Amino acid sequence: MPELRSASIALVVLDLAGVRFALPIESVERITPAAELTPLPGSPALVGGVINVAGAILPVLDLRSRFGIAASPLDPRQQFALVATSRRRLVLLVDDAEGVAEYDVAAIDEARRDAQDLDHLLGVLRLPDGVLLIHDPERFLSAGENRELADALQRRSATHG
Repeated sequence: MPELRSASIALVVLDLAGVRFALPIESVERITPAAELTPLPGSPALVGGVINVAGAILPVLDLRSRFGIAASPLDPRQQFALVATSRRRLVLLVDDAEGVAEYDVAAIDEARRDAQDLDHLLGVLRLPDGVLLIHDPERFLSAGENRELADALQRRSATHG
């Protein structure tokens, strides 16, 4: 995860139900069209299912609950953002990938790490057209959610070979 110490940071700007958020470009592998999900029983509520990407079974996170947005069915116009963390590769369900933008690090307000509901944020950028939340992909899942996901993926692997 990049430290916010350089003069600028490149971010991939994404949208989910009108909520704009960003990820450091280093963590985003690529953006692809959405595809049908396979359910993953026993996974955290944040996990909408799994997809097969070049032989790798990857969990798909639906961040709607984290953003306070009502659940909705998968729409073929949506996209997947493939994200790499130190633990595993993840897929984020998004409505739109707006592109890559570079921002001055001095303009970013660091998120308070002591607030549990802000633990997954790297920082907040206030823009003329609103706020851009910069997420830390390493913290999308809590330690408990990571264990729950690892167990669910292991059970799936054991039953599906």
